Amino acid sequence: MTRHKLLLIALLLALFGAACTAGTPAPATPTATPEPPRLVLAEVMAGVKGNNNYEFIELHNAGGAMADLQGWSLWYRLPTSEEDLLVYRWEARALVPPHGHYLLGRMGQDLGIEPDAHFEQALNTSGGGLQLRDAQGEPVDSLGWGKAPPAFVEGDAAPALQNGYSLERLPGGEEGNGSDTGDNAADFILRQSPAPQNTGSAGTPAGQGGLAFSVEAPTSVEPGQGYDYLLRLSNQGPEDLTDVVVR
Repeated sequence: MTRHKLLLIALLLALFGAACTAGTPAPATPTATPEPPRLVLAEVMAGVKGNNNYEFIELHNAGGAMADLQGWSLWYRLPTSEEDLLVYRWEARALVPPHGHYLLGRMGQDLGIEPDAHFEQALNTSGGGLQLRDAQGEPVDSLGWGKAPPAFVEGDAAPALQNGYSLERLPGGEEGNGSDTGDNAADFILRQSPAPQNTGSAGTPAGQGGLAFSVEAPTSVEPGQGYDYLLRLSNQGPEDLTDVVVR
């Protein structure tokens, strides 16, 4: 076979190989899957000196996706009782942002920040327990403190509450409330300066991306009377966001 024929065959094989390569799709690049919602009890306060009704319960979504509390419920049990007392049931859609918070405040109390919802069940400082249950009624998280009821505590009980103090899940503050070792005594500490946070508060740990959405409206309006409300959307991430649409 002549040299020219060998060169022609080599060229045809090269072209055929290139065509096959071009028609083969490149392997897909794996994309990171956001951590699913993870709701936990984050901070609890049961009164200040002179006002035992100054109470709040805060939830934290330690996951990377939006959580919806619709159908969920929160229960309380006294240390010497086996009766489950309903604190709050979410009948309608209630969204908790990724790394965000949801605040339940005692009815009629000014916490310095607007609660996302209100409750009326009184809490005991010396002992008690809270349990968060999902839409199927299954326990998702429990917090027992002081003389805690065994069914409403994980591991050992957290310290008893004190007037003016709150129990906060670690690591706390701007570091978030994602610690969950299954032991209330290890996961919670007494905080001398309680800091309730609602769905409009900045996500934690600090620097987590995402949008924070809040609504400011009057607490009461007379029938037939108009009112103004403020919608606030803030970018909590380090990067600029474009083409954002609010529906």
